[in-house]
Amino acid sequence: MIRSHLGFIFDAHVCLLATTSCDSPKPTTSATATASTAASTASTAAASAAATASATAPASATASAAPEADLPNHLDGAVVAAVAGIAPAPSSWKGVPEVTVTGSTRAGCTTKVSGAWFRAYCVSDEETGFGRLKSATIITGLRPGQTQLVTRAIGKDAQGRDIPAYEITTPYVKGTSFSFNLRWMQGSNLDMVVEWPADKATAPERVGIVKQAPQRDAIP
Repeated sequence: MIRSHLGFIFDAHVCLLATTSCDSPKPTTSATATASTAASTASTAAASAAATASATAPASATASAAPEADLPNHLDGAVVAAVAGIAPAPSSWKGVPEVTVTGSTRAGCTTKVSGAWFRAYCVSDEETGFGRLKSATIITGLRPGQTQLVTRAIGKDAQGRDIPAYEITTPYVKGTSFSFNLRWMQGSNLDMVVEWPADKATAPERVGIVKQAPQRDAIP
């Protein structure tokens, strides 16, 4: 009985000293390994989700990266698809006859069509009764890279200030619906509307009209 008891004590002592034997369970790393695996899986899943989101981002996000400053100021924010060809050189408009845009002469504008292009050239003219031009703003029908609005100084007034003129060039094709606004220092506020109805095979005899513009807070 005594020997048996001493044997038990001896065996217990050996068990405490030994690290690779005894009936007690060996230390395990399964919990740590599981946690590590879970963290790794979560990290991989997050990276995969981010890659998927990036790959599936709408194309419009990339398209909208084009700086708005590259486009003429336009109110409706919409754009129209470009057409084939390039605009005539400014010097080539000199010999082109005018087309009918009702009210354009009184507004101080000459209007021409050359091939698939329309051009309006509007100057400050005291004789028209409107006085000095203040601003020109595209309203509808902007075609990026093709519609152009250029401000030119055509002289100086008695106070030495530039006298402005505005040159507006844009494609004129079947389905065109284009408009821009002119404002004068003295308060006049007009829109020029240029159209070619989509149901008409040939261009209309009257290309457009100049009419009283509505009050727009966006145009100071």
